[in-house]
Amino acid sequence: MIKSLIPEQTLRRIPLYHQILSDLEQRGEEFVSSAQLAYFFRY
Repeated sequence: MIKSLIPEQTLRRIPLYHQILSDLEQRGEEFVSSAQLAYFFRY
């Protein structure tokens, strides 16, 4: 098996990014800041 260069935690966040960005797009948002993403992820 080949080890990925991308950390597993990063790969696990991809579906969450997709969901959040899709929701924002449906609301008509064109831009999102890293601070907004951090809020959605509760960092």
